[in-house]
Amino acid sequence: MVYGLLNTTARKSKMTPSINSTIETVVNSQLKQVWTSEPGVIQSFDASNRTCSVKVASRTLLPNGTTVEQPVIPDVPVHVAGGGGAEITFPLTSGDPCIIMFASHEIDQWFAGKDVPNDPRTHAYHDCFVLPGMHSPANAPSEYATSAMELGFQSGPRVAMTSSTCHLGVDSGATATEAAVLGNAQKSAFDAFVDSLKTALSTVLSTGALTPTGTVAFAGLPALGTMIDAAKAQYDAAQFLSTKVKVK
Repeated sequence: MVYGLLNTTARKSKMTPSINSTIETVVNSQLKQVWTSEPGVIQSFDASNRTCSVKVASRTLLPNGTTVEQPVIPDVPVHVAGGGGAEITFPLTSGDPCIIMFASHEIDQWFAGKDVPNDPRTHAYHDCFVLPGMHSPANAPSEYATSAMELGFQSGPRVAMTSSTCHLGVDSGATATEAAVLGNAQKSAFDAFVDSLKTALSTVLSTGALTPTGTVAFAGLPALGTMIDAAKAQYDAAQFLSTKVKVK
C-alpha cells in the first residue's frame, strides 16, 4: 500500500509541472511578445515628415529552428539631435544602419500631436523610434578620429574641432595648416596699405619740377621705395589671419 502510494506520487511529480515551471513558461511566452530595442536597417526616408520605413536587421529564430524576417515597419519617427532652435540633420538613405527603440506604450496619439493614449498595448512592434547610425563592428567605417570631434561624410572632407582649433575641409584624423582670413580685419589692413601707397605717390608727385631739358624731376623719388616698404610692413603686421580656424 505504501509502495503504491509512493509510486503514484512519483508518477504525478513526473506528469504534473510545478507551479514555478508553469509561471516560467507563461512569462517566457509573454516576453517573446515584448519588443525593447533592435538593430535595424532604414528602407526609405521621408524628410518632410522626418519618418522612415525600417526593418529589424536580424532574422527571428522560431521554436522549430527556422528563421523569419520581421515585416517592415512604416512611418517610424526618426530622432534628430537638436535643441534651442538648432539641430543636426543627415541625408538618410536606404540601407543606413540604425537602432530601433520600441516604446513602452502606444504612440499613435503622440504621433498625431495628442497626449491621451487610446490603446493599452505595451511594447508593441509598430510603436517605435529610429536612432540613425548604429553600426555593427563587422560593418563599421574605418575612419574614426580619436583626438578631435568631426562632422562630415565618410571618406570625404570634414570639419574637425580640437580643444583649440577648428579645421575645415580635412580628411578624417587630419589637420589643416592654412590660417583662415578674417575678412573685416583683412579689408581694414588692405585699405590702410592702399592709403599709404596713395600718400607716398602724392608726396613724390608734389616734389616734381621741370629741368633744363624739359623733363620732370621728383625730389622725393629716392624715398618712394622706403615708403612702400613701410606700407607693406604695416600690412604684414596686421592681425587678419585666424589663430583658431585652419583651412585645407
